Amino acid sequence: QRTTYSLSTFHRPKHFLLSYLKDWAYVSGTPLSQVSFTVRVMSMATSADQEEGLHLEGLELVNGGWDFLQGVMYPTLASAPPFPLPVILLTAVSIEARQREE
Repeated sequence: QRTTYSLSTFHRPKHFLLSYLKDWAYVSGTPLSQVSFTVRVMSMATSADQEEGLHLEGLELVNGGWDFLQGVMYPTLASAPPFPLPVILLTAVSIEARQREE
């Protein structure tokens, strides 16, 4: 069972995200300056229950929408209301490992 967080409920969401990175850096033995996030938008068909990381909900796109079938963003008119995103998965990784993957 995963825990999904809504960043809008945090008084300082930046501090929440930073504390997650600090904890991951400590556990992995990686200097904090060498840690970043990978970001993945989860589709409705994707079950992320077993995936480690921060599952975030309640995020919205401004001046854009999300195509759930194709898994891509698309532009909208500036007057369009914010568009709710599906769950976002943030995973902490070392910058070195991330560069190897690219």
